[in-house]
Amino acid sequence: MRGGVGSSVRVVGEFVVEAERFADHAAVDAVVWRAFAHHPGVADMVATIRGSPRYRPGLALVARIGRQVVGFVMLSGTDLVDDTGTRREVPTARMSARITDADPDSSPNRTAASLTDG
Repeated sequence: MRGGVGSSVRVVGEFVVEAERFADHAAVDAVVWRAFAHHPGVADMVATIRGSPRYRPGLALVARIGRQVVGFVMLSGTDLVDDTGTRREVPTARMSARITDADPDSSPNRTAASLTDG
């Protein structure tokens, strides 16, 4: 059941939002590369985070229109350390990217991106 209670798939307007799957990696990498064309290392960072112990598969989400991946957001763990040195892990948004229309050849000015360094 798509978008039902307890489902990992959500329908938001024309977008279907769900957890990233292995089969999505190439499409996600392409979306991130386009969104962060001015920061070429960011696309590589996605693969690095996927391979790290801080990767949270359920917190890497794709947005689709039809079968096309048009958006991506990833959260991963980051250490928060207080004044006493107590360390705890908190989820941190690492990056998000989206193509603002479903046209894969849309111009870069129709792509939005943000990056948060943890």
